[in-house]
Amino acid sequence: MGVQLLCWASKMVVKTSIRLDEDVLRMFQSSVIEEFGKLKGAQNEAFREAVLLWLAYKRGEPVVVLADDRSGRLMIVRASEVGGRLEALLSKRNPSLSIKPAGSLPYFHAGVISDVIKALVGKFGVPEEAEFRDLDRNVVVEKISGAPDSWEESLKAVQDGYGGRVELHLSWSKPRLRASIRPNYISIKKVMFPAF
Repeated sequence: MGVQLLCWASKMVVKTSIRLDEDVLRMFQSSVIEEFGKLKGAQNEAFREAVLLWLAYKRGEPVVVLADDRSGRLMIVRASEVGGRLEALLSKRNPSLSIKPAGSLPYFHAGVISDVIKALVGKFGVPEEAEFRDLDRNVVVEKISGAPDSWEESLKAVQDGYGGRVELHLSWSKPRLRASIRPNYISIKKVMFPAF
């Protein structure tokens, strides 16, 4: 059975035909409707995400899973698209996002953390608090100085030299927002209540 789907290639859209077993197509379309609430147009995005995941696992392509924790929507995007996608999601009233690497590598490809920091600083300015924290003991290892574009490399250096699990912790008072950045996981949350 031939199926017409759109496949995104860079900025150019190309049309392709694929053949799927009927039961696989039904499962795919059912899942698309479940995820997006519709089939028309959403099939294209779902197919694109499926191809990106396949490439991440088979060829190690830099792909991430971007989760909007409030809506429950998972987006599979190229690592190079993270900054642009974040800009839109950070404009929401109470952003709550998590980002994980997709594929066989247990950590982000180079540049992903810098793109996230760049999007955060571009939207909210330099954070009032920027420090490396020990995840096991919840203590500050080192306060951060220097330009935000060097923080990804600093995180790697601290992680390598420290011996424990470390995260880059950023916080802003307006809006009350916190970001926890690790080599394998990023969390960005609006803080609703002040800490006691």
